[in-house]
Amino acid sequence: MSTPAEPHAAGPTNLAGPTNLAGPTNLAGPKPARPIRLSLFYKILLASFVAGLVPLLIIAYRSVKAINDTGATAQNVAARELDKKSIESLQVRAAQTAERISALLAQSVEDTIYVSHLAPDAQVYLDYYLSRQGTLWFDRGSAEAPVSVLRSTPLYRELAFIDPGGQEVIRIRDGNLLSGSDLRNVSAPANTTYRSEDYFSQAVQLSRNQVWVSPVMAWFATNPLQPGQATDATSSRFAYANYEAVMRFAAPAIDPGGSLQGVVVLSLDFRHVMELVNHIQSVSGEVVWPDTASGNYAYMLDYEGWLIAHPDLSSVRGLDSEGKLVPSRMAATTEAEMPRPLNMLTTDFGRSAVDVPSRANNISSRVLSGESGYLEGTNRQGAYKVDIYVPIQFAYGVYAPGGYFGGIVLSEAVQNVEAAGKISSEVIATEVRKVLWDVAWIVGLGLLFLFTMSVLVSRNITDPVSKLTEAARTMEKGEVDLDLLASIGQRRTEDEVTALTRVFKQMAEAVQMREKRLREEVQALRIQIDEVKKNEEVDK
Repeated sequence: MSTPAEPHAAGPTNLAGPTNLAGPTNLAGPKPARPIRLSLFYKILLASFVAGLVPLLIIAYRSVKAINDTGATAQNVAARELDKKSIESLQVRAAQTAERISALLAQSVEDTIYVSHLAPDAQVYLDYYLSRQGTLWFDRGSAEAPVSVLRSTPLYRELAFIDPGGQEVIRIRDGNLLSGSDLRNVSAPANTTYRSEDYFSQAVQLSRNQVWVSPVMAWFATNPLQPGQATDATSSRFAYANYEAVMRFAAPAIDPGGSLQGVVVLSLDFRHVMELVNHIQSVSGEVVWPDTASGNYAYMLDYEGWLIAHPDLSSVRGLDSEGKLVPSRMAATTEAEMPRPLNMLTTDFGRSAVDVPSRANNISSRVLSGESGYLEGTNRQGAYKVDIYVPIQFAYGVYAPGGYFGGIVLSEAVQNVEAAGKISSEVIATEVRKVLWDVAWIVGLGLLFLFTMSVLVSRNITDPVSKLTEAARTMEKGEVDLDLLASIGQRRTEDEVTALTRVFKQMAEAVQMREKRLREEVQALRIQIDEVKKNEEVDK
């Protein structure tokens, strides 16, 4: 008896036929993209290489960044410290020069006191005069063909003994013993060399072993009375050898009984003071005559702010033909009225940069207050420079109230101050580049090593798999390559592939043995069949 379920079950079998499914086949979506075929070797190679590459690149990036940051920091610190050291070196140079000037002035005071104790004898005075020598360094010739000269020169332009009435009794000038009309009565300032000097009246008021010292006395550079005339720094270079300027050191000559015998005057050739300043070019360099346009030079100002040593002699304090100070350069001064001396306390530099007057006033007011330091700014020639200023201590004569002779200012172009820092930065940058090249080489070698190891590891995994696949294909044809399987299983390093190979080999051996038995059984069965056929034929 049949059940209803049987014909119902046959229905789905018919509906599943290819005729009913033809429609849905056409309605199917777009044909799926063909999958990317990538062998196991490349998958393992890519995975292992990327796994090693990413941390290597991160380490390389962090190392390069750290080296660059460290190099930049080292450059900045080194440059800053070396700039500071350069300025400190300039300050030391300026301070040493100020001390040498103070020592020279103090020695002149000592010399004056010493001569005031000598008997007023012309030959004794002349011998002493000739014993005091210094050296001047200057150029002769022209700007196109300068000739440097070193010349031994008496320290003093003049040595004189003046009686109590003001009459010169002994007067030695430039090594010559003067007489007759060359001997003056200097009690009247109009009879003095610069027609306004009062050193005699000042000295007679002093006690034994006291010295009066005058300001720097010189005809202005363009005054016809000035043998060393100059209108700018270039002409000053060759006028300096003949330039005349003195400082008077005067002391009373008092006998043991306390009576005034007269006054002794030593006139210091001020070029010997200028020598200590004019040749400075930098921290340790010296030149015959510096270039003011470069910003690398030194200058000196006196107790009133007047320039008294400068590569441009036309900027130096000077007197007109009546013995009066030539007024300082002012804003209203026209080009035709140039040149004029400079007073850093009162001068308005007119056509120069706006910050020049304020910086000059700042430097002079500070240095004459006993301060040391430095300021940066632009000079009249447009050079950006550092001005290091140091006071010069001296407290005799007109300098006694303030206690300072004046100050020295050592100017250095900013690029020269920063030069050591730049050199250091370049050295550090060079070393940083060397380290970066080393890092690049190491990273490159690391990448090569990583790639090589990735290939070796990939080959170590995929080669036995490939051989195992080949053995499987051989087995699929009904053959078994046991030698190939044995070579895979006998590798020096064992892993999962080795274990799989052994299992596959065992399976292959088992299959081979089963096939052998089957063949033997089939052969035996054929023999039996043949015997049965023979027997049936015999029975017929």
